Amino acid sequence: MKNRILVLIVVCILATGGWTFMNSPQSEAATPHPKQPQDPPQAYLDGEPLTFDVPPVIINGSTMVPLRGVFEAFGAKIHWDNRTKTVTAIKSGLEVRYTIGEQVAYKNGQRYTFASEPGRVISGRTMVPLRFVGESLDAYVEYEAATRSIFITSEPERGLPSVLNRYRLSLPYHTMLQRAPEFIAYVKQNADENSYLFFGDSQTWGAHLGRMQAHPYRVQQLLRKDSYNLGIPGFNDAHLYAFMRYVLEDVHKPNVVVQLQLFWEGSEKPYTGLDALLNTTLPSYDQAVSRLVADLHRDEEWAKPQPAAYANLKASDRAERIERGQQLFVREKLPHAAFINRLREMANWMATRPTQTFYVYIPPYYLDELTRHTNMTRADVERVSKEIERLFSNVPNVRFRDFNFDSSVWRGEHFVDWWHRTEAGEKLFAERMAKWLQAESR
Repeated sequence: MKNRILVLIVVCILATGGWTFMNSPQSEAATPHPKQPQDPPQAYLDGEPLTFDVPPVIINGSTMVPLRGVFEAFGAKIHWDNRTKTVTAIKSGLEVRYTIGEQVAYKNGQRYTFASEPGRVISGRTMVPLRFVGESLDAYVEYEAATRSIFITSEPERGLPSVLNRYRLSLPYHTMLQRAPEFIAYVKQNADENSYLFFGDSQTWGAHLGRMQAHPYRVQQLLRKDSYNLGIPGFNDAHLYAFMRYVLEDVHKPNVVVQLQLFWEGSEKPYTGLDALLNTTLPSYDQAVSRLVADLHRDEEWAKPQPAAYANLKASDRAERIERGQQLFVREKLPHAAFINRLREMANWMATRPTQTFYVYIPPYYLDELTRHTNMTRADVERVSKEIERLFSNVPNVRFRDFNFDSSVWRGEHFVDWWHRTEAGEKLFAERMAKWLQAESR
């Protein structure tokens, strides 16, 4: 598994130009701090931001990070030999030695070569390629160009995330299901009993956000377990159920996380491309990976302005979102009978798959506004939620959660409207989701 993922990382590096050789290292005294057209990249270790006195820079396509800052974050001791311009890092059985300007280093006495920009001194700090950090510390490293973020994961054997795990089907330049066969082929080959497959209407979990802001990937980073984003924008219960059965037809090990919406109507309205997908033969694994890698890079180049949080909306925009919410949340109609019938069918199907655990949930809504502008009360929302929960209560491999009643943490900055989340809302939701999944798996 680890070797396969490292191959994927190399493929991604080559596809984007990767790290380049430098024929003649510059002298450290003459090396200026490169000017950046944007803010400097932000580095994260195991999901937590790192702060350096000299920020990371991009030089000739190579991501350079301060050696001392990164290695000390891993608990290593640093020794600098000014005469030889050699830095040595020591950490519990690991000794890494590197001389400025060279493209070779020594790890516990063993020489290895890294094909990237050589290290150099910038503003008094030894800067080394990100790849050097990964190879030296046996860590998973990645640079996210779209967000200018550097991700370093220690102890990757606890759950090394594949680059492609961040893939999403909600890409902006093809229909939502166009790459579904490739991603499903990838998931079928790699997902195991420690993985999580996320299904639902991904529009509500941030189609306007970057891949790394959506909660499936955030949960992966928090739990160190592979997570796969199989959400499709605009799905309802009928689409979700058909798609889920197709993906899981011969997949019986991974955990399955299923989003439901209280306002779904049980509609049989078709979804573009879904019927064709359900009759599609999946491509080979190699074909799938090649196409997904190309798509991943295109996705990194795509950026969409984030909509304003509900708390910051202009009066006209807020009125429009209130009107839309009032159409969905009508006390006399919820829950819709057809929706309940489909959930009953779904629960019976889940019961036939005892080797898998299904985590079924209701996402958070902006209840303060919902109850202010409709005839629904919090008690009404809870009543609908309890009715749905009862449908799954006798299925031993189903866990149910309504995130609306965790606490009063959900506020205007967490929502775009009453049910779509902002980046801040998605981050908070991922944290609560991770705690729930972790607690239920004990």
